[in-house]
Amino acid sequence: MPETGDSQDLWSRGVRPTVARAFLGASGAPSVRDDHSSRLEEHAGNANKIVRRRAAVATSHPVGGGGGTSEHRSHLGSLDRAYVLVLVLSTICLTGSCPMPVLQILDGSGQMNVDAPLQVFGKMLFPDKQHRQIQLLINAVADYCVRNDIHCAPTALKLIQENPANEVLKKEVEERFEVGMAVGLIYCTILSLGRFTELKDRASFNTVSAIVANNLTNKGVASKRTLQSWWDTMKPVRHLWGAWVARGAQLNNFEYVEGDVGSHTAGVDFACFLVQAMQALDAGAHRSSAASKGGPLAAESFSYVMPAHWRRPKCPGPFGTFVLKEPAPEVLKQIGALKAAESSQPSKPRRK
Repeated sequence: MPETGDSQDLWSRGVRPTVARAFLGASGAPSVRDDHSSRLEEHAGNANKIVRRRAAVATSHPVGGGGGTSEHRSHLGSLDRAYVLVLVLSTICLTGSCPMPVLQILDGSGQMNVDAPLQVFGKMLFPDKQHRQIQLLINAVADYCVRNDIHCAPTALKLIQENPANEVLKKEVEERFEVGMAVGLIYCTILSLGRFTELKDRASFNTVSAIVANNLTNKGVASKRTLQSWWDTMKPVRHLWGAWVARGAQLNNFEYVEGDVGSHTAGVDFACFLVQAMQALDAGAHRSSAASKGGPLAAESFSYVMPAHWRRPKCPGPFGTFVLKEPAPEVLKQIGALKAAESSQPSKPRRK
């Protein structure tokens, strides 16, 4: 929480440059942006004014040694909530201006933004739909306002009302989670085949996706062609899904970790997840997606990476290590069946 002694400094201590600066080109002329971004910018500006007004009120009623009156404490609580709101809204406004493929989720000192998980999972779910990423953030802000009894300006209410309902987004989010999990499974399986078996020539997207497709097609979920489409869509975030699958698709929250001081919260574990994702990126950069030719599974040139000033956290135990499991016996059995089928049809091109 920033100090309240200087209301002018609140916005500059926010995670990013001012919204106005973010949307101005080098010449000072507004850069090209859609109407949606313009309204988001206006809304963040209004929220910024609220913070400054509340900061002025809070600092004009200093809290005494006894903690101040309930009214004074209420002002400080409102200031805290409004500051968080501006922080999140500033990120929403700047979503379209963040150069890919860097995850712009840190402030100038390298600390994680309050909305970092929303930003990361929004990109994981919708790397191809930036408007969906923004809509997820808007709904999160709306939920936060409702829970904390924050009154929104008319422009904010209009923006929220125009946003798809949570039920609509939830359905698409659930569908995308299935897509991401399938891509993460393929990613990890390719890497584990290359690391733990003698089937390195079979550690490819085509071979692994054929096996996954056989299982999913029987359940009416996806064909190999569908998997190829999913793989291409998730190209910038394959390593993130690989790390998510490898850690059991969850964030851990423990009150106590042996050998570690204090608790291991979900927030801390999220930072450890990002460490694992960058390790997964490095592993994928050294493994081709095809047995004979083709680009790597992941690479800094097209995959989301952390900013250069990111300070990697010290993760206790296995929480910050990208751990691959050996391929399941059933996978090896199905690869053997593929090889047998190919050897019986020598004129048919081998699956790469």
